[in-house]
Amino acid sequence: MIKILVCCAGGFSSSFLARNLKRGVMEAGLQNEVLVDFKGFRGSHDIVDQYDIMMLCPHLRDQVQDYMNKHEKEYHNKLENTAIYVIPAQMYGLMQIKELYEDAKGIIEIFKKEGGHPTHFPGEEDAGKIKRNKAYYNVYKKEV
Repeated sequence: MIKILVCCAGGFSSSFLARNLKRGVMEAGLQNEVLVDFKGFRGSHDIVDQYDIMMLCPHLRDQVQDYMNKHEKEYHNKLENTAIYVIPAQMYGLMQIKELYEDAKGIIEIFKKEGGHPTHFPGEEDAGKIKRNKAYYNVYKKEV
């Protein structure tokens, strides 16, 4: 089972998204494959190690490194096994659980091979320039 933590700045938009995604998990029959929770990014350091991936709302893309540097002690050793991924803006509002799940699986595999935070797909180093609204491998048909 993949455990996903969705985060936004205050937890409000991520909580709305997480509720929709949890409903989508049930409708898609994925309840044995994926767990989705949410929390505000600023308070995530105390639980991040319980998840395989932390998926951030697009508006946090410019704050990730600064926040991690500021809270280095809280995140120290907690992110060894947790990928951080910025959700593309085009996907954020229309997020479908199957698309999110596909991106989560791909990012986790890349993170296991390459490490680094935030983790991104090839050619998507600048999260602000991503135009796709579906999972990376559903758009580009590439293998991890």
